[in-house]
Amino acid sequence: MPVLGDGPYWKAGDLFLSFRSPSLVMLYRPSTGRIIWQKAGPWISQHDVDVIDDLRIAIFNNNAYDRGRDARVLGASETVIYDFDSGEVTSPFAETFRNLGTATISEGLQSTTFSGHLIFEEENRGRIFILDRGGNIVATFLNRATNGEAYRLGWSRYIPQD
Repeated sequence: MPVLGDGPYWKAGDLFLSFRSPSLVMLYRPSTGRIIWQKAGPWISQHDVDVIDDLRIAIFNNNAYDRGRDARVLGASETVIYDFDSGEVTSPFAETFRNLGTATISEGLQSTTFSGHLIFEEENRGRIFILDRGGNIVATFLNRATNGEAYRLGWSRYIPQD
């Protein structure tokens, strides 16, 4: 994910890179060819790093692993927040995601809206949830066809009105 504006920890043009297998997220500065920051875990098989504000990023935590007996999700797939000031990783919607049983082994994404809502795509199961700041579900979508089957989604996007 390219960074669009300057902040205390990044500059416009920096890139957040996600490496699924080592569960590693890093901030890379192309202008200098240097890695500015990196952190492995506590997320597992993560991706979709989004800048929330000047101090925080959101990371889509698939929480997926494979020990040779098919991939599984540990607990629930979720959005985690990393705070650069404190170094703390939080999961503000953990209870909601556990209750929903979110589990996407691959893909999936999240977007934060200007109003503070979280749009969470559970790609493998064809579900989208919109949560308010308190983790309450305000809208859902299931990609169900007329034959009754639920089909995968393909990285849906939130596009603001303006």
